[in-house]
Amino acid sequence: MAGRKFVLFDLGGVLLTPRPHLTFQKYEESINVPRGFIQNVILKDPNSSFFQAERGHLRLSELIPKFESECQEFASTSGISLPPQFSAHNIFEAMFSACKLNKSMLQAAITLKNNGFKTCVLTNNILDDTHMRATTGQVLCMISRHFDVLIESCRVGLRKPDLEIYNLVLKALQMEPQQGIFLDDIGANLKPAKKLGMATILVRETEDALKELQTISGVQLLNSETSLPAMCHPESVSHAYVSIKPGVRIHYVDMGDGPAV
Repeated sequence: MAGRKFVLFDLGGVLLTPRPHLTFQKYEESINVPRGFIQNVILKDPNSSFFQAERGHLRLSELIPKFESECQEFASTSGISLPPQFSAHNIFEAMFSACKLNKSMLQAAITLKNNGFKTCVLTNNILDDTHMRATTGQVLCMISRHFDVLIESCRVGLRKPDLEIYNLVLKALQMEPQQGIFLDDIGANLKPAKKLGMATILVRETEDALKELQTISGVQLLNSETSLPAMCHPESVSHAYVSIKPGVRIHYVDMGDGPAV
Protein backbone atom coordinates (compact mmCIF):
# COMPACT_ATOMS: atom_id res chain seq x y z
CA MET A 1 0.00 0.00 0.00
CA ALA A 2 1.42 3.33 -1.07
CA GLY A 3 2.52 5.63 1.71
CA ARG A 4 3.47 2.97 4.29
CA LYS A 5 7.09 3.47 5.27
CA PHE A 6 7.60 1.87 8.68
CA VAL A 7 6.55 -1.26 10.56
CA LEU A 8 6.28 -1.80 14.32
CA PHE A 9 6.63 -5.31 15.73
CA ASP A 10 5.63 -6.44 19.18
CA LEU A 11 8.04 -8.85 20.86
CA GLY A 12 6.22 -11.52 22.89
CA GLY A 13 3.56 -13.17 20.73
CA VAL A 14 4.90 -11.70 17.48
CA LEU A 15 8.70 -11.90 17.18
CA LEU A 16 8.79 -14.46 19.98
CA THR A 17 6.41 -17.35 20.56
CA PRO A 18 4.31 -18.56 22.26
CA ARG A 19 2.03 -15.75 23.34
CA PRO A 20 2.67 -15.07 27.07
CA HIS A 21 -0.90 -15.85 28.14
CA LEU A 22 -0.56 -19.33 26.60
CA THR A 23 2.45 -19.97 28.83
CA PHE A 24 0.40 -18.77 31.80
CA GLN A 25 -2.39 -21.19 30.87
CA LYS A 26 0.05 -24.09 30.57
CA TYR A 27 1.41 -23.33 34.05
CA GLU A 28 -2.11 -23.08 35.46
CA GLU A 29 -2.98 -26.47 34.01
CA SER A 30 0.20 -28.03 35.41
CA ILE A 31 -0.77 -27.17 39.00
CA ASN A 32 -4.56 -27.36 38.59
CA VAL A 33 -5.30 -23.64 38.93
CA PRO A 34 -8.37 -22.22 37.10
CA ARG A 35 -7.58 -21.10 33.57
CA GLY A 36 -7.11 -17.36 33.29
CA PHE A 37 -6.22 -16.88 36.95
CA ILE A 38 -2.81 -15.30 36.28
CA GLN A 39 -4.14 -13.04 33.54
CA ASN A 40 -6.98 -11.93 35.81
CA VAL A 41 -4.51 -10.96 38.55
CA ILE A 42 -2.50 -8.90 36.06
CA LEU A 43 -5.53 -7.12 34.62
CA LYS A 44 -7.54 -6.52 37.80
CA ASP A 45 -5.81 -3.21 38.58
CA PRO A 46 -4.32 -0.69 36.11
CA ASN A 47 -1.66 -0.04 38.75
CA SER A 48 -0.89 -3.71 39.41
CA SER A 49 2.69 -4.69 40.17
CA PHE A 50 2.98 -6.25 36.71
CA PHE A 51 2.06 -2.99 34.98
CA GLN A 52 4.34 -1.05 37.33
CA ALA A 53 7.20 -3.32 36.28
CA GLU A 54 6.37 -2.81 32.62
CA ARG A 55 6.73 0.94 33.21
CA GLY A 56 10.13 0.37 34.82
CA HIS A 57 9.03 1.18 38.37
CA LEU A 58 9.92 -2.33 39.56
CA ARG A 59 12.66 -4.71 38.54
CA LEU A 60 11.85 -8.39 38.11
CA SER A 61 13.38 -9.29 41.49
CA GLU A 62 11.06 -6.72 43.09
CA LEU A 63 8.05 -7.73 41.03
CA ILE A 64 8.10 -11.43 41.91
CA PRO A 65 7.27 -11.14 45.65
CA LYS A 66 4.70 -8.38 45.02
CA PHE A 67 3.01 -10.42 42.31
CA GLU A 68 3.03 -13.47 44.60
CA SER A 69 1.17 -11.44 47.23
CA GLU A 70 -1.35 -10.16 44.67
CA CYS A 71 -2.01 -13.72 43.48
CA GLN A 72 -2.58 -14.94 47.04
CA GLU A 73 -4.90 -12.01 47.79
CA PHE A 74 -6.87 -12.45 44.56
CA ALA A 75 -7.23 -16.18 45.23
CA SER A 76 -8.48 -15.51 48.75
CA THR A 77 -11.12 -12.99 47.66
CA SER A 78 -12.18 -15.19 44.73
CA GLY A 79 -12.54 -18.37 46.76
CA ILE A 80 -9.70 -20.09 44.92
CA SER A 81 -7.38 -22.45 46.78
CA LEU A 82 -3.83 -22.18 45.45
CA PRO A 83 -1.75 -25.35 45.76
CA PRO A 84 1.46 -25.27 47.87
CA GLN A 85 3.63 -25.47 44.74
CA PHE A 86 2.20 -22.25 43.31
CA SER A 87 5.10 -19.84 42.76
CA ALA A 88 5.30 -16.44 41.07
CA HIS A 89 9.00 -17.11 40.45
CA ASN A 90 8.12 -20.27 38.53
CA ILE A 91 5.53 -18.37 36.48
CA PHE A 92 8.11 -15.89 35.18
CA GLU A 93 10.75 -18.56 34.75
CA ALA A 94 8.29 -20.56 32.63
CA MET A 95 7.42 -17.46 30.59
CA PHE A 96 11.03 -16.62 29.76
CA SER A 97 12.22 -20.18 29.20
CA ALA A 98 9.33 -20.94 26.82
CA CYS A 99 10.19 -18.06 24.45
CA LYS A 100 11.33 -19.12 21.00
CA LEU A 101 12.33 -16.93 18.09
CA ASN A 102 9.63 -16.62 15.44
CA LYS A 103 12.00 -16.92 12.50
CA SER A 104 9.36 -16.29 9.85
CA MET A 105 8.37 -12.99 11.46
CA LEU A 106 11.98 -11.88 11.89
CA GLN A 107 12.71 -12.78 8.28
CA ALA A 108 9.78 -10.62 7.23
CA ALA A 109 11.13 -7.69 9.28
CA ILE A 110 14.55 -8.06 7.65
CA THR A 111 13.00 -8.24 4.18
CA LEU A 112 10.97 -5.09 4.85
CA LYS A 113 14.06 -3.25 6.05
CA ASN A 114 15.95 -4.38 2.95
CA ASN A 115 13.11 -2.90 0.90
CA GLY A 116 13.43 0.55 2.46
CA PHE A 117 11.04 0.29 5.41
CA LYS A 118 12.01 1.60 8.84
CA THR A 119 11.45 -1.09 11.45
CA CYS A 120 10.95 -0.92 15.18
CA VAL A 121 10.42 -3.34 18.07
CA LEU A 122 7.81 -1.89 20.43
CA THR A 123 7.42 -4.06 23.50
CA ASN A 124 6.03 -4.01 27.00
CA ASN A 125 8.98 -5.44 28.86
CA ILE A 126 10.39 -5.82 32.38
CA LEU A 127 13.89 -5.01 33.62
CA ASP A 128 15.35 -8.41 34.41
CA ASP A 129 17.93 -8.39 37.21
CA THR A 130 17.56 -12.10 38.04
CA HIS A 131 19.53 -15.16 37.01
CA MET A 132 17.39 -15.25 33.83
CA ARG A 133 18.81 -11.96 32.53
CA ALA A 134 21.51 -13.64 30.41
CA THR A 135 18.84 -15.38 28.34
CA THR A 136 16.60 -12.34 27.95
CA GLY A 137 19.56 -10.10 27.15
CA GLN A 138 20.83 -12.55 24.57
CA VAL A 139 17.48 -12.63 22.79
CA LEU A 140 17.17 -8.83 22.72
CA CYS A 141 20.74 -8.45 21.49
CA MET A 142 20.16 -10.91 18.68
CA ILE A 143 16.86 -9.36 17.57
CA SER A 144 17.61 -5.65 18.00
CA ARG A 145 20.47 -5.61 15.49
CA HIS A 146 17.93 -6.18 12.71
CA PHE A 147 15.79 -3.16 13.60
CA ASP A 148 16.25 0.59 13.37
CA VAL A 149 14.76 1.22 16.81
CA LEU A 150 14.04 -0.84 19.93
CA ILE A 151 11.64 0.68 22.46
CA GLU A 152 11.04 -1.17 25.74
CA SER A 153 8.30 0.10 28.01
CA CYS A 154 10.43 -0.42 31.12
CA ARG A 155 13.11 1.94 29.80
CA VAL A 156 10.85 4.80 28.73
CA GLY A 157 8.36 4.75 31.62
CA LEU A 158 5.41 4.13 29.32
CA ARG A 159 3.59 0.99 28.25
CA LYS A 160 1.19 0.03 25.51
CA PRO A 161 -1.59 1.09 25.18
CA ASP A 162 -0.52 4.50 26.63
CA LEU A 163 -0.90 6.96 23.75
CA GLU A 164 2.40 8.64 24.62
CA ILE A 165 4.44 5.57 23.75
CA TYR A 166 3.16 5.61 20.16
CA ASN A 167 4.04 9.28 19.84
CA LEU A 168 7.49 8.41 21.17
CA VAL A 169 7.91 5.84 18.40
CA LEU A 170 6.84 8.33 15.74
CA LYS A 171 9.35 10.85 17.03
CA ALA A 172 12.14 8.27 17.10
CA LEU A 173 11.41 7.19 13.53
CA GLN A 174 10.59 10.72 12.32
CA MET A 175 7.44 9.42 10.68
CA GLU A 176 3.72 10.22 10.54
CA PRO A 177 1.24 7.63 11.86
CA GLN A 178 -0.39 7.24 8.45
CA GLN A 179 2.93 5.88 7.19
CA GLY A 180 2.99 2.98 9.63
CA ILE A 181 1.94 -0.63 10.14
CA PHE A 182 1.76 -2.16 13.62
CA LEU A 183 1.66 -5.87 14.53
CA ASP A 184 0.65 -6.94 18.04
CA ASP A 185 -1.04 -9.97 19.58
CA ILE A 186 -3.21 -7.84 21.93
CA GLY A 187 -6.09 -5.94 20.40
CA ALA A 188 -6.11 -3.23 23.09
CA ASN A 189 -2.54 -2.30 22.10
CA LEU A 190 -3.57 -1.82 18.48
CA LYS A 191 -6.52 0.50 19.11
CA PRO A 192 -4.55 3.72 19.87
CA ALA A 193 -2.29 3.10 16.87
CA LYS A 194 -5.29 2.61 14.61
CA LYS A 195 -6.90 5.82 15.89
CA LEU A 196 -3.69 7.67 15.06
CA GLY A 197 -3.86 6.38 11.49
CA MET A 198 -1.60 3.33 11.45
CA ALA A 199 -2.61 0.13 9.70
CA THR A 200 -2.87 -2.57 12.36
CA ILE A 201 -2.57 -6.36 12.30
CA LEU A 202 -3.76 -8.55 15.16
CA VAL A 203 -1.38 -11.51 15.27
CA ARG A 204 -2.87 -14.90 16.03
CA GLU A 205 -1.30 -17.21 13.46
CA THR A 206 2.02 -16.14 11.94
CA GLU A 207 1.18 -17.09 8.36
CA ASP A 208 -2.12 -15.20 8.42
CA ALA A 209 -0.41 -12.12 9.84
CA LEU A 210 2.33 -12.27 7.21
CA LYS A 211 -0.23 -12.52 4.42
CA GLU A 212 -1.90 -9.37 5.72
CA LEU A 213 1.45 -7.61 6.19
CA GLN A 214 2.47 -8.58 2.67
CA THR A 215 -0.74 -7.12 1.26
CA ILE A 216 -0.47 -3.84 3.17
CA SER A 217 3.25 -3.33 2.60
CA GLY A 218 3.33 -4.49 -1.01
CA VAL A 219 6.51 -6.47 -0.29
CA GLN A 220 6.84 -10.21 -0.95
CA LEU A 221 7.25 -11.76 2.48
CA LEU A 222 6.01 -15.33 2.25
CA ASN A 223 8.52 -17.93 1.09
CA SER A 224 11.31 -15.33 1.21
CA GLU A 225 14.68 -16.67 2.28
CA THR A 226 16.83 -14.64 4.66
CA SER A 227 19.85 -16.02 6.43
CA LEU A 228 19.64 -15.43 10.17
CA PRO A 229 22.76 -15.47 12.34
CA ALA A 230 23.02 -18.18 14.96
CA MET A 231 22.44 -17.10 18.54
CA CYS A 232 25.53 -17.23 20.73
CA HIS A 233 26.07 -17.90 24.41
CA PRO A 234 27.66 -15.13 26.52
CA GLU A 235 30.52 -17.48 27.43
CA SER A 236 31.44 -18.01 23.78
CA VAL A 237 32.22 -14.36 22.96
CA SER A 238 34.95 -11.94 24.06
CA HIS A 239 34.25 -9.43 26.82
CA ALA A 240 36.14 -6.30 27.86
CA TYR A 241 35.59 -3.77 30.64
CA VAL A 242 36.68 -0.14 30.88
CA SER A 243 36.51 1.62 34.25
CA ILE A 244 34.93 5.09 34.04
CA LYS A 245 34.87 5.91 37.74
CA PRO A 246 34.74 3.90 40.95
CA GLY A 247 31.92 1.40 40.68
CA VAL A 248 31.12 2.20 37.02
CA ARG A 249 32.43 0.21 34.06
CA ILE A 250 31.59 0.03 30.36
CA HIS A 251 31.06 -3.54 29.23
CA TYR A 252 32.09 -4.31 25.61
CA VAL A 253 31.05 -7.54 23.91
CA ASP A 254 32.53 -8.84 20.67
CA MET A 255 29.49 -9.98 18.66
CA GLY A 256 31.30 -10.41 15.34
CA ASP A 257 30.15 -8.52 12.24
CA GLY A 258 27.86 -5.53 12.50
CA PRO A 259 27.56 -2.42 14.64
CA ALA A 260 29.05 -2.25 18.08
CA VAL A 261 26.80 -3.38 20.92
